Amino acid sequence: MHRLFLLGSAVALLAVVGCSSGKFTTRGTVLKDGAPIKIGQDEMLRVMLVPMPEDGSNPKDYYVAEFRPEDSTFRVKGKDGQGMPPGKYRVALELLQGRKDLFGGAFGPENSPHVVTIQSASDQITVDVGRAAKKG
Repeated sequence: MHRLFLLGSAVALLAVVGCSSGKFTTRGTVLKDGAPIKIGQDEMLRVMLVPMPEDGSNPKDYYVAEFRPEDSTFRVKGKDGQGMPPGKYRVALELLQGRKDLFGGAFGPENSPHVVTIQSASDQITVDVGRAAKKG
């Protein structure tokens, strides 16, 4: 019985520690001039994390976030729901009203000034579209 308990404990420990996928659910907030961004009734904010490969090649895919307009936060669970791999990402944003991007492409997948490095599940992303627009 004692051996069975030890074996069960070892399996549980491996499941928690050793069998990690190496991916993270990434979280963040979108601000405008330091305050949570407000989205109109007929608008939708799309947040995407675009991998920036070290070799400079084009990314093969994007990670689309779930945006919560109530508190201006987002979460990226990855393609398989297990998260996204660590690395360098461009944070692309589109504020859509119908098919029109109200940001005018200023925060697109190729040119957004918001670049982050994700290294752990505790990394938080803060994107301020008002301050970035004034810089550029």
